[in-house]
Amino acid sequence: MRKDKDFEAQKEALMKEVRSVLQEVENLYDAGVESGTVEAKALKAKAQAQLGKVKSQFADFEAAASAKAHEAADRAREA
Repeated sequence: MRKDKDFEAQKEALMKEVRSVLQEVENLYDAGVESGTVEAKALKAKAQAQLGKVKSQFADFEAAASAKAHEAADRAREA
């Protein structure tokens, strides 16, 4: 049971950190575009598309990891 709590705590800390990193990257892209150049705006659009894709993949990963962790915890409790 202790290992499940440790795993959950580590997983939550990791997920929090990844979310923070993604937010910081998004903020950096937004700040970099404030120069207003055409090239910067094109780069921002491309980066936003890629960031959106990464966020979607991360959300899918997070949901799957959470489901697997809960399933494992349930199996451990039933054993």
